[in-house]
Amino acid sequence: MLVLLFMALYLHSGETQTKECRGPFHPVGNQCLYFGDLILEDHENAKAVCQSLGGHLVRVTQPQQLKDIVDYIDGKDYGDGTSFWVDGTDINQEGQWEYSNGESVPMGTPFWEVRRSEDTYHQQPDNAYENENCLEMRKEFQYYFNDVPCNLTRLIICEDESQQADDKMDINLKKISCPALFVPVSGLCLAFLTFADQTWAEARQTCSSLGGGLAKLTLPQHLRDIYIYINQQGLSEDSFWIGGSDAETEGVWLFTDGSAVPSGTPFWGVGIVPVQEPDGDTLENCLLLNADGQYYFRDFDCNNLNNPLCLINPL
Repeated sequence: MLVLLFMALYLHSGETQTKECRGPFHPVGNQCLYFGDLILEDHENAKAVCQSLGGHLVRVTQPQQLKDIVDYIDGKDYGDGTSFWVDGTDINQEGQWEYSNGESVPMGTPFWEVRRSEDTYHQQPDNAYENENCLEMRKEFQYYFNDVPCNLTRLIICEDESQQADDKMDINLKKISCPALFVPVSGLCLAFLTFADQTWAEARQTCSSLGGGLAKLTLPQHLRDIYIYINQQGLSEDSFWIGGSDAETEGVWLFTDGSAVPSGTPFWGVGIVPVQEPDGDTLENCLLLNADGQYYFRDFDCNNLNNPLCLINPL
């Protein structure tokens, strides 16, 4: 049966062997993946399908991998209700999420969904209906990680077992030295000014007075490293303005240097499901890493008082 399924999957894929990946897998970022979009399986059978192809359910271990996969899915027409199984379960111990090879599933931003209900934010995994022990990526939640019962049926993303992704992707984060007040985080010189509660315009002026500007974050890894740093330094109750705004043209988000703010997952958080931020229209025109929203990009009222996150060139 699995042999017949393999043939059906391979023929449906329409993919030929490439220099980078063997069929039916094809390159997506630094991974060789197959998207099984003809069949719906529970989590256990999904694993068996991937094994029959010589692979396993995809392991998303790096922020850039999540972005590459979401960009690929968004380029296809899978429909509004699309959900994919990916590797990951806490079935052995509740709350301890592991891949099938025993490695830990990364937790927090920018992997797991944080949705907003009015002014309350809710982070996954939540085991809301109990026995939510398997990991999915669902369109309704903008393809962030979400925990669901393993007996549900989902589409499948398989990763080639013989062509594993590199442990580290080349994201050009170099060791740097920073001026006073600034610390090296994710290849950037950043100052987390928790002593200053300011409007966005005031925060921009404060950063300028230090010889820099409000932070410009363009890589998924930037968001991950800042999230980790904030939590390690005990700053998780502080929210930070960064240098993005659509005040000049509604819906056109630009950094203060005129370059485009990245859109979609894994940068922007989920608003009131299924809407992804920015969602504040003309009332919320400035870009905030909000503590309650777990430091995803959020559009906020520019007159709200928060802390500046400043960026300066390294020494």
